[in-house]
Amino acid sequence: MAKKAIEKATLQIQVDNGVNDSGKAVSKTYTISNVNPAAEADVVYNAGAKIGGLLNHEVQAIYATEKHLLTAE
Repeated sequence: MAKKAIEKATLQIQVDNGVNDSGKAVSKTYTISNVNPAAEADVVYNAGAKIGGLLNHEVQAIYATEKHLLTAE
């Protein structure tokens, strides 16, 4: 059976960035690297929400991305 371990974690904050020339909504994503892979989801979400509150745009979504290393057991 294979085994997986979190190797890297990042936080992404997607914000509303207005509209383009044709009137279509545009978003922008900010990425924070080196997030502690052992951090609880609530802690990561709250950090993203606080960082998002510092931006001049409305937060649309907060994503946690994990990169796993797969090994044979």
